[in-house]
Amino acid sequence: MQYIHSSIHNIAYEELQETILWHVLWKSWNKLRNRIYSLFRVNNIEELLGLLISAKLTKDEFLSKVKKYLNPTPEDYKEVNLLISMGIKIISIFDDVYPAELIKMKNPSEHIYPPLILYHVGSFIDFNNKILIAVVGTRRCSKEGYNFALELGKALSSKGYVIVNGLARGIDYAATIGALKTKGVVIGVRPWLDVIDTPPKYLTGILNEILDRGCIISENAFKRDLIPWIKMQFQLRNRIISGLSHLVVIVEARKPGGSMHQIEYALKRKKPVLIWKLKTKYNNEFVRAYKEFIKLGAKEFETIDDVLSYIEQNITK
Repeated sequence: MQYIHSSIHNIAYEELQETILWHVLWKSWNKLRNRIYSLFRVNNIEELLGLLISAKLTKDEFLSKVKKYLNPTPEDYKEVNLLISMGIKIISIFDDVYPAELIKMKNPSEHIYPPLILYHVGSFIDFNNKILIAVVGTRRCSKEGYNFALELGKALSSKGYVIVNGLARGIDYAATIGALKTKGVVIGVRPWLDVIDTPPKYLTGILNEILDRGCIISENAFKRDLIPWIKMQFQLRNRIISGLSHLVVIVEARKPGGSMHQIEYALKRKKPVLIWKLKTKYNNEFVRAYKEFIKLGAKEFETIDDVLSYIEQNITK
């Protein structure tokens, strides 16, 4: 584990048991959710979330009631020990450090709702007292788009804003590199934490730097070998990126693609979305996506100063 700077440490018995319960609960959530609803006399995820984030129920009370449905296996204990050895911790929806912006998700459904837990590795970021800006776009970007995202990442980080994206190739990577060049903070949101034990080659040179000042989070600890599940997780992680962020900035995009999901999730939840105004005689695929995003409600911008001005005038902490 040459990329992980956290070593295994003594963990309190109570913390270990809590970690195991959350891990098993979330792994089995689709099978257990209806039982959990009945247990707490709620009808759906929206009502359960309302109960969980209220002062009417504590984390200890919640876990003490649901643990009768949880039967950790030797494999579960093995997985949790592996998570601990890699410095991965669980942030639950009850914890003060859980991102408040995610809890604000409007009209959650049985398919789209805030994860009850986040797996976290790296430095603990004050999600709730920082301005988080998502800078995202296509993996197959133009040289001009890459360079713009790089400079945008630099500019935003220089102002103290935290960059959020999926750590994908292309625009995400460029914005990440820009942030790191100015000693900025990056929050990477992955569909699962594969990036920790088997990082893509393009991330190996910057992974430790991301974790030293920022973090990587996911709602899944491990990848499952199910193609439909894999495809769905790439889409669902976009709701976390847009949900975490106070503003979503799209540099270049293709349709269909992850950026389309970002736009839809963000706009449905009343999050502002800015998209880079493309020059004439530009890639037709980018132009089609740009026009579609504008129709959906994204606002265009032309310069980095436009983005900085928008943040200063519309987003405060």
